[in-house]
Amino acid sequence: MICQAIKDSSIEVFNWISKQKEVGEESITDWSLYNANRLDGRIQYHQFNRHEEGKYTGADFELWILTNSIYFKARVQAKRLRPQKDLYPSIAHSNRHGLQIDKLLTDASRGGFRPLYAFYNNENHKSKCQLDIKNEGIYLADAFKIQSDIFSVAKRNISSAHLISMSLPFSCWFCCELYNPENQGTFEDFLKNYYSLTPNAKLNGFTNDLPNYVKESLRFSEKQKDELTQNIEYDLQREFRILREVNGLLIIDNRKK
Repeated sequence: MICQAIKDSSIEVFNWISKQKEVGEESITDWSLYNANRLDGRIQYHQFNRHEEGKYTGADFELWILTNSIYFKARVQAKRLRPQKDLYPSIAHSNRHGLQIDKLLTDASRGGFRPLYAFYNNENHKSKCQLDIKNEGIYLADAFKIQSDIFSVAKRNISSAHLISMSLPFSCWFCCELYNPENQGTFEDFLKNYYSLTPNAKLNGFTNDLPNYVKESLRFSEKQKDELTQNIEYDLQREFRILREVNGLLIIDNRKK
C-alpha cells in the first residue's frame, strides 16, 4: 500500500534524525523517497544531477500524485528542522538570486505547480492532522501559508513546533479517511479540507495533463525499468537539463487500475 510505504519511510526518517543529529536534507530526501519507491512500485523516484536550485526554482524535487479523477503537481523545498533552534534564517534563506521562498513561489506559480515545504523532523509536535500521529519524520506544508505567516509580521523566532502546526504528516496524504474510496472520499476532499485547494481554485496544482517526462516514466514496468534504467534516467535528465528545473522527480500513481 502506498499509505504504508510513505508511513514506513517517514518513521525511518524520524529514527534516522534521532540517531544522526547532523544528517542533512539532501540525504534525507534521496534516501526516504528511494525507500518509498522500494516499498511500493507505484511510487517512482528519479534523482537527477544537481542543478543550480537557488537560481532557478528554489525547489528540491517535483511531486506528481495521480488519481483517477485528477492529477496534482507540486514543487517541494525540503528543510531539516532542528529542536530548540530559531528556524527563521532557514525559511528566510537567500543568496545572490534572492530569497529562496520567493523563487519557489514564483517558479511554481509560473508552471501551475503548488509550492510546498517538506519538513524533516524528529519531535512529536501537534500538526494540522486531527489524529495524534507520532514518530513520523516527514511533514508537508503549503509554502504560501508559510510565507504569509512568517513574513507578514515583524521578524521573530520560528520554532519547529510552529512549522509543524501548519503542516501535515506526509502519510496523511494517502492514509487520511477523507481520501478513502470506500467512504466515497476523494483526494480533492482531502486537499480541500486541509489545504483549502479545489480544482477550480487559482494556483491549485491540479491538472488533467501529464508532461512527457511523467508519461515516459510510467510506461515502463519494474522489470523493464531494471533493464533500461540508464536509458530512462538519461532521457529524463536530458529533459530536466533543458528545463533547468529540479533535482528529483517523485511520481505516486494512486489510480485504481
